[in-house]
Amino acid sequence: MLPGNPDPATPPAGDILKAVISLALLLLWSGDVLDARAQSLVRRHCLECHAGAQAKAELRFDLEQPGAGLDAAAWREAWTRVHAGEMPPRKHGVLPPDDRKLLLELAVTLAGQGEERSVLRRLSRREYENTVRDLFGIVFDAREHFAPDEIGGGFDNQGAALSLSEADFERYLQAGERVAAAAIQVRDPGAPNHQRVRAEAMDGGALRHDVRTLSSNGQIRASFRIEAEGRYRVRARCFGTQAGPDPVRWAMSSGGREFARGATRATLKQREEVMGELTLTTGSRSIEFAFLNDYYKPDDPDPRQRDRNCHLEWIEIEGPLDPPRYSPYQSAALADLGESNLRSKLAALATRVWRGPVSSSDMDALLALTNAAHRPVERMRSALAAMLAAPRFVFRVETDPESAAPGSLRRLNGHELAVRLSYLVWGSLPDDVLLQRAADGSLLKDEVLEAELARMLRDPRASELSRSFALQWLQLEALGNHALDAGLRESMLAETSLLFECVLREERPIRELLCAEYSFIDERLAALYGMALPRGPGMQRVALPAGDRRGVLGHASVLTVTSNPTRTSPVKRGKWVLEVLLDAPPPPPPPGVGVLTEADATGAQLPMREQLALHRSKPECAVCHDRLDPLGLGLENYDRMGRTRSADEGGLIDGAGALPDGRAFHGVGEMAQLLASDGALARSLARHLMTWSLGRSLSVAERAALEQRMAALDAQQLTLPGLLRAIVLSEPFRTKRVE
Repeated sequence: MLPGNPDPATPPAGDILKAVISLALLLLWSGDVLDARAQSLVRRHCLECHAGAQAKAELRFDLEQPGAGLDAAAWREAWTRVHAGEMPPRKHGVLPPDDRKLLLELAVTLAGQGEERSVLRRLSRREYENTVRDLFGIVFDAREHFAPDEIGGGFDNQGAALSLSEADFERYLQAGERVAAAAIQVRDPGAPNHQRVRAEAMDGGALRHDVRTLSSNGQIRASFRIEAEGRYRVRARCFGTQAGPDPVRWAMSSGGREFARGATRATLKQREEVMGELTLTTGSRSIEFAFLNDYYKPDDPDPRQRDRNCHLEWIEIEGPLDPPRYSPYQSAALADLGESNLRSKLAALATRVWRGPVSSSDMDALLALTNAAHRPVERMRSALAAMLAAPRFVFRVETDPESAAPGSLRRLNGHELAVRLSYLVWGSLPDDVLLQRAADGSLLKDEVLEAELARMLRDPRASELSRSFALQWLQLEALGNHALDAGLRESMLAETSLLFECVLREERPIRELLCAEYSFIDERLAALYGMALPRGPGMQRVALPAGDRRGVLGHASVLTVTSNPTRTSPVKRGKWVLEVLLDAPPPPPPPGVGVLTEADATGAQLPMREQLALHRSKPECAVCHDRLDPLGLGLENYDRMGRTRSADEGGLIDGAGALPDGRAFHGVGEMAQLLASDGALARSLARHLMTWSLGRSLSVAERAALEQRMAALDAQQLTLPGLLRAIVLSEPFRTKRVE
């Protein structure tokens, strides 16, 4: 039984080993040498291209060697290509179903185990923001503090891509201090904070002795760190080299918005303090001091009246002036904080921040980082800053027990499982209810795990699946790279996100992502689509008229992100369908394949279908384009922004196409029906959701086990909550390979 397995009825190694052990007994004999049936399979379908010195793609089978002469990585690649339908090539005919099944099983067995090793996962920027929000009820802009997250496997939460450099670590230290300052206010309302920046630390003008000088109209800038939003008083000490009929005139602004203006007759010996007030939000903010009325008359008889200049000695801010704005956390949890309950309050906070139980030694260490002479609230804030910079917060740590055998699979404990579940559904930390289920061990029971998933999906935070997972799965975050009106881009993304949200919340069949007879549009999309919109602001749910604009294949977001800047791209659209909906991405294009021939010998524009046919006539291009083009051409009745059309520069558009398995369709509607009818969409969505949930790519054994699990479900009636239940109850989700 796996370590920590609470249910003796559960098979020791779960889904994966059940599949693999039976295959190993079937396929292997005498160690790793293939049995007669497997050898016959490889001879019939593989050796013609992959044997001897001229083996294609440097993939050589040798049936006399263990594993047919291939290592585990080569068998993983073989599984991927056979599974995608790329091998054997179509010119050799379609693999009989029994042979395809056996070849895939053989590849699973020989690909080996241990691929599914977990990688330490750092919180992504999105997860960091959500976690801070749910801990303290405050908004923290992680994009201002951290570099963009690297993308792995199409997602921003993959452990192998979320590295942490020394510079990143410094940013996390600073971010922890700023979050702690916003979450726990320690200032005395009767003694506002003061920050003063002197001339030598400013930008602009010329530094002369202890002042900055503006000899012509311009401005000087001073930077401040604002830890608490509120009203601030700004003072500046300045004077002028007075000349001409008027005194020196000045203005103060922040972020381009002026908040004070005046004049000073002060001189070097009698400097003056000028003042203004404004509201500042948290973060790095600047105050600009401007000289407004330069005067220069070099021929004036009085030398003192020839040149007017402005001089600035320092700028100071004081505040916030208004009463403290306590965070929801501080108001609810620290209202009665004192010396007597400091340790217990700190332990409760650490349990939430570190997403699991804390020890007495943890508390001793945290308290040792604070100044015992300070007030309890100050010590809480100091300790919180340390917690937020610790690996137990920045990373999702799953620590293996010392007794666990390296390389073995072990069950997650309750808190580890709670964290996986909460970041899958909410992109954030577990709430108190989930932590309690983890602490009492009940979360390890199937029925409790299912019930918690259902509860969490009813929570508004589950919209994170629509905002983050769905848009990344559909590759729509790249829409920001297209030159679009910002409002229209937002509407495009909202339509797709809201459709996914509707299918999730209303537990509608997954196939409606492709076949929904409704959508969500606003005035911008109504104008783009040429549709009537009921009166009312914002996004509205509407019934779609008869036609092909059904599901995501008719969404402007998808059609725009898969187009070129000036025209459609059937190649990009076909690639998108293969990667996203069929989970069968094509290999990278070979170097030097060239571009499409857009015109004939006379210079006349060729229809897109003919351009692609010419491209496919090249053998090096046909391998991929035979699969890409028929899919993308089926979407040509939409232009580069998703508007319907019947013709382009090359003439009338023919929406005929075919799926990689040869099934023909005409138009997007038929294409969507075919994709939804055989469960391809559900299988692709399952694999992507599992990758999202684990933060790593799946091993071929895990992919095979997942497909077996999917085959047992009704793809026509399967819902997103049903698919999520299958994932969280699976062995990969509930286990970890011991390092």
